[in-house]
Amino acid sequence: MEFTSHITPARNPATAVRKTLSPQRCFMEIKLDGGSVVGDMELRSLIFQALKQMYGDNGLAVMEVDILSWSAETATGIISSEYHNSTAVRAALAFLTSFDGRAIRVNVLRTSADL
Repeated sequence: MEFTSHITPARNPATAVRKTLSPQRCFMEIKLDGGSVVGDMELRSLIFQALKQMYGDNGLAVMEVDILSWSAETATGIISSEYHNSTAVRAALAFLTSFDGRAIRVNVLRTSADL
């Protein structure tokens, strides 16, 4: 009686292919400085204005930004965007200097790939 082995040899770690998974979303904690109270709809308009001003209509159409939470009292909130667009979104927010004739600055306090 003959036995055959069905055990496959271990893979060589030096030749193993390693895959890095990139996150799907990037979450940003933002704070608005400017002195005036901004509501949810104004914040959405502010973000759209920043993206359109920096990248035009085509860039605005490609970049998806969601407002996850917003506090008008503290002018802080959390937004999310696709991970591969997060640098562009952050740059657009950083270059925004006015909104509806008021001076404003958007600070990105923290970024994370998960909540």
